Amino acid sequence: MLLLFILLLFCVSQLTITDFHVRCNVVSRYAITTVQTTVVNDNLGAREAIFDVNLPNTAFISNFTLTVDNKEYVANVDEKERAQKIYTEAKRRGKTTAHVATRSV
Repeated sequence: MLLLFILLLFCVSQLTITDFHVRCNVVSRYAITTVQTTVVNDNLGAREAIFDVNLPNTAFISNFTLTVDNKEYVANVDEKERAQKIYTEAKRRGKTTAHVATRSV
């Protein structure tokens, strides 16, 4: 089985990608794909970066970690509406935040 993993970056504002690495390890028809991206914000204020990742229907994201100023934030899994509300509120307050969700194509 071929795992198709496409990462598209759409920057809402001026951000710079300094590193982009995709690593895939396949063992017994099970693929573990790691995407590591470094995005630099040289602006004075907060900026938003949106990553769209296309995954096969049977794939899932098992870990999401965000590192900002050498501080690591590991995502929590929450109910869809609650997670969106937490993200929206943190974003409104200018906090470091991220949100992982699915959507129909």
